[in-house]
Amino acid sequence: MNERQRSVARLMEGVRADVDDYHELRSMLSAQFGAALRHETLVLTDLAERIVALTGRLEERREERMALARFLMGSGLPAAMPLLLEALPRTAREALEAWWGVLEDLVNECKAQNMRNCRLMVEQHEIMQRVLDMEVDIYAPG
Repeated sequence: MNERQRSVARLMEGVRADVDDYHELRSMLSAQFGAALRHETLVLTDLAERIVALTGRLEERREERMALARFLMGSGLPAAMPLLLEALPRTAREALEAWWGVLEDLVNECKAQNMRNCRLMVEQHEIMQRVLDMEVDIYAPG
């Protein structure tokens, strides 16, 4: 196997691993939403640590994917996935296109879940701030 073939194989392995990890991230984001609704601080803390670790791995693989794409495309072309897919042999292209489509869907779904979770937690924080501000007024010396 030459360097180009190894790079294509590594690219495909990375995308496939990202698909698996985004499935896990989706589950964690769903659990985070439930924990936020139930005000489960310890669960939220644990999930936050796990989400940070997982997104770190995803970022490392994204950086590797960009380096592999730059290598495979050559120095004169941008490392864009649509261009790279066109340059791959048919079998690799078809498999990678399928995984890439699933990955894009999962990324979009996770972004939407993350935004939903953020909105919920911001709303909860704002409500708590209003309650605490009311308590200051209640207990303030007159």
